[in-house]
Amino acid sequence: MIEAVIKGVGITQFMRLAIEDELTAGRLNVVLPEIPMFTTPIYVLHAFGRQLPLRARLFIDFLVETLGVSADASL
Repeated sequence: MIEAVIKGVGITQFMRLAIEDELTAGRLNVVLPEIPMFTTPIYVLHAFGRQLPLRARLFIDFLVETLGVSADASL
């Protein structure tokens, strides 16, 4: 769908993370910036009990940093 928008077929909403390179390169432009993006909650569910493996903690930290969300302190 990103390619279709780049080719001028129409407009759509994407997470900025998905189109950051296209915005930086000037292949896409933000239109209607005054309209807020929809939000979708993201949850991380694991079956490790209280012993969260380092790789899982690093992935959660990556999501928090990349998506700009707050991590639940109970993780």
